[in-house]
Amino acid sequence: SLIGMIVVGLFLFGLTIPAHAAEGDALSGGVSIQMHDIHASTTTRLTASSTRERGDRNGGMRKHNLHSSSTNATSTREQKGNRGGNIDATCVQSAVDVRETALASAWSTFTSSITSALGTRKTALHDAWGATDIGSRNTALMNAWKTWQMGDKSAHEALKMARKAAWETFMSTAKGSCKVQMPQNESLGGDGKGSISL
Repeated sequence: SLIGMIVVGLFLFGLTIPAHAAEGDALSGGVSIQMHDIHASTTTRLTASSTRERGDRNGGMRKHNLHSSSTNATSTREQKGNRGGNIDATCVQSAVDVRETALASAWSTFTSSITSALGTRKTALHDAWGATDIGSRNTALMNAWKTWQMGDKSAHEALKMARKAAWETFMSTAKGSCKVQMPQNESLGGDGKGSISL
């Protein structure tokens, strides 16, 4: 009947509405999930980019600090008087001249003393070997060599004292007046076997 058909139609219509509503909710939920994923991905990329930028800035600051430290260290070494730094070269020249003149004078005095001692030894040995008495000869020979040894020792001691004074004066002037720390090879070396360092 007509009434029965209306009832059946209303029943079917009631079932269709919830189904469509469920599909709409599902679609809406899918869109929400997709938007959430896009937002999360974008946030992750922005965070990674920000982290890299901070790392680059920190790396740049570290390089700058290392460069500054190296520059400061180089500047400090130059101020201490390295030969390539800002030094009073004229002051050092004068100090070197004084030192070398003193050393040359000390060497001249030394050689004069040795020459004189050798002359004395020559005469003493000559006379000793001219003695006819063996006892007197031996005594004269012993005295000649003893005198020579004393003269030789005295000349060497005087040279070493003059040499030491010349170098100490130079180092004091270089440090105090010239404000220069001299390189290691600009110093008094030790005497070798059979040689004298000046």
